[in-house]
Amino acid sequence: MNRRIFLRYLLVSGAFFVSSRMRALA
Repeated sequence: MNRRIFLRYLLVSGAFFVSSRMRALA
C-alpha cells in the first residue's frame, strides 16, 4: 500500500472517530 494513501486514510478515519465520539458525549 502507498504510504501517502495510508496516512490520508488514517487521518480521515481518526477525524471521523473523534467527531462521532464528541457527538456521542455531547
